[in-house]
Amino acid sequence: MILKEVQLLVASLRWVLRAELGLESDPGPVTSPVESAPLGRVFGEVVARHRVEQVLAPHAEALGLSPDIADVLRLAHRQSRLDALISVADTASVSSTLADAGIDHLVLKGVALAQQTTGSPVGRGPGDVDLLVSPADVIRAVAALSAAGIERDVALWPPPNSPLIGPSLRARKELLLWRDDCDVDLHWRLDVASDCLAWTFEELAGSAEWLDLGGVQVPTLSRLNAAVFNASHSAVDSWSVLRGLVDDVRLRSMLDEREADREARRVGASRRLDLARVMGARLLGEAVCASSTPTRVAAERMWEWMLSGDQPLLSRSLYFTVRGLAAASATYDSPRAAGQHLVRTVGWPVEATASRRLGDVGDRHPWLYPAATPYFRGTRLLERAGFIRR
Repeated sequence: MILKEVQLLVASLRWVLRAELGLESDPGPVTSPVESAPLGRVFGEVVARHRVEQVLAPHAEALGLSPDIADVLRLAHRQSRLDALISVADTASVSSTLADAGIDHLVLKGVALAQQTTGSPVGRGPGDVDLLVSPADVIRAVAALSAAGIERDVALWPPPNSPLIGPSLRARKELLLWRDDCDVDLHWRLDVASDCLAWTFEELAGSAEWLDLGGVQVPTLSRLNAAVFNASHSAVDSWSVLRGLVDDVRLRSMLDEREADREARRVGASRRLDLARVMGARLLGEAVCASSTPTRVAAERMWEWMLSGDQPLLSRSLYFTVRGLAAASATYDSPRAAGQHLVRTVGWPVEATASRRLGDVGDRHPWLYPAATPYFRGTRLLERAGFIRR
């Protein structure tokens, strides 16, 4: 079921984006105060869930929204900008910490993406601090951040001298750290499937864009790479939040589509970029055909999921449903990449469970881990069961 509030949200975002892109010379209101008034409380909740207060609040009156809704949006907009200022300070501080330690890094999404898409680091709302470092610098980065009071999750990250470090780096792609209300997500690769987003850190750093965040120069992805990454990252989340789609429309409006297609094809994300193009066209009310049937089907399912008013409480992502797994697998460029995703999805919980059980004993007797690894590694289990072959 698609709620009236969600329909109004899509119509409002379409109005704002088409005006931004110059697709409408004189757009009229999408509703009237009388029509929108009964939708007030639920509409505010839907806007907050999709994190688009910053997009709609400045246009509340022009959209024809009721005074009550306009007041709710203005209040949420003000709070969002205040929270985003904290995110700017946190991002600058964390980036400076790594720079002082001589660790090359890139800031992903968050306030850096806000600066690129809106011209202001607070124009997109608050978010976690996402960082990308070279796999060779992960341990140094964790040590530098820990020295600055940003603590690692000890339950999910072994000590630096533990024999579990190597397998953890190979099996995972990120580590959560925190300080007070600041969440830091440290990445050392952008996707767990080796055939998707096949960038090296050096490639991304070589084309990095530098942004000024409160007097601190912070490196981030180029707009081209940010568009491909956003398309892939949002596909992984099944396009469950409309803010990601707004980011995509704005980013791609700044790029040469052919250049973006070439880069996405080179790193194994062309189908995901095509999916983003279809989703963006749906949001803008334009007719764009997908280049393949699997992409079209995946887009239809994800669009339906995004607009659904009855999403399960325990999962926003389609990845936790069989239907969603099929749709998400269709966004990989090759069957091999989709298969690797499936193996990791099934195999990583097995390996993680075994790692936890072995952890304490393995720290005391390091030889046990390499000896036991072939027997509980997820891919080996699937191989022995006959699901995959070398």
